[in-house]
Amino acid sequence: MGPAGHPALSKLILPRGTMTLLVSTRYPDQRNINDPMVPNVQMDVINGITVVTPTDELTLRICFKVVDYLASHYPFQRRLWDLRDSKVAMKAIEFSTLAAYASKKFQGPSKLAVITAKEDARTNANLRMALEFTPPDHFEVMIFSDLEDAMGWIGRAGDAP
Repeated sequence: MGPAGHPALSKLILPRGTMTLLVSTRYPDQRNINDPMVPNVQMDVINGITVVTPTDELTLRICFKVVDYLASHYPFQRRLWDLRDSKVAMKAIEFSTLAAYASKKFQGPSKLAVITAKEDARTNANLRMALEFTPPDHFEVMIFSDLEDAMGWIGRAGDAP
């Protein structure tokens, strides 16, 4: 598995180990968009899809910071949150609050894919409950346990949301 949990990414070590580059074999336009005000969250743009990968505990407060940053700097129509390697410290009501908040921040039709670990039953249940009671106004949300399935559903940048 490559950096930030993306299997399509690999490291290339140049001769004599003088430099390490992040090379994408599948996503040639990947770029890092991290914000120093949002610690412990890796953010990248891959083919017009904003990929958010928490590297530590994920809380509602951190999610608000990520949404604020992305809405003001990278308001793309396709977003993917990869929660497989993070500890999600949020309840269903907090996911509902986040969905309502994000609906106000991101205008226009869009898609959000959320990847969770298969064994994280609590996060899966809380996400599904939140989406039942507070469906986002103008964007589609799907929950996955596999990166390839999520990327296939979310589509490419030229596809309609």
